[in-house]
Amino acid sequence: MRVTTSAMTRNLLRRLDSRNKRIQELQDQLSSGRAIRKASDDPVAATKAFRLRTTLAEVERYRRNLEDAREWVSATEGALEKMTEALQKARELAVQAATSSVPQSSLEAIAQELEQLQEHLVALANSDHGGRYLFAGQKTLTAPFDMSGPTGPLDTGAITREIAPGQVMQINITGEFLAGAGSVLGILPDLVGRVRAADHTAVSSMISTVQEKIDQVLSLQAETGAKINRIEMSVRQLSESETSLSRLLSETEDADMALLVVHLAQEEAAYRAALQVGARLVEPTLVDFLR
Repeated sequence: MRVTTSAMTRNLLRRLDSRNKRIQELQDQLSSGRAIRKASDDPVAATKAFRLRTTLAEVERYRRNLEDAREWVSATEGALEKMTEALQKARELAVQAATSSVPQSSLEAIAQELEQLQEHLVALANSDHGGRYLFAGQKTLTAPFDMSGPTGPLDTGAITREIAPGQVMQINITGEFLAGAGSVLGILPDLVGRVRAADHTAVSSMISTVQEKIDQVLSLQAETGAKINRIEMSVRQLSESETSLSRLLSETEDADMALLVVHLAQEEAAYRAALQVGARLVEPTLVDFLR
């Protein structure tokens, strides 16, 4: 079978086109640093990379949730610590006022200091994080307390964050412990009245009540501390998962730069060789044409 010059030329052009496309692909991989630029490059690896990217996106979402939870719980813990300090000071003042030898002028000074502590506790009960009230349940845009108590029906809704697949954490503490006559905010006004009345026996009996409120707030502090520890552990686990997933994604997508350089050099050499063959093939036909 006789192979015509035109057939050889078409075959040569196909080879040159194929080499040129391969060279372009290798150059693109070198410039991007990625072996997979589209699914058709390697469907199996592309599918694996897609799954890894999806998982990494989920990890990032959990990380944001954990950061939000950590900030909220830390703000709550800080407010509770200050409440404990205020209540401990109130207890010290109650112990002083329970002594029958304390003059009325001193009792009035103690009562005024207790009133200042009450105002401080109300301010702490209205603590906020980023403009959202910590102890307001889900109604975080409305201040839940004033000097007379709750500003409206107390909302006890939970604020939650998903911190891992199937794991949801409640990050807020609702304000029940602050509302009512025997609550954290309810005991100091009663104590002030008894101090001003110089009712030493009644003041003495209230010392244990104040201590109960201190213990209640300390218990809530312990709860927030445990949540912060859990959050920190989850953050560390996520960081480890992210590192592992990123490594797998790099192994799946990233190009071997040294190997690419070798392959590119080989393809360019083959391309130049094909051009030289083509030049020898085309030259006699041009001479023949001129004849």
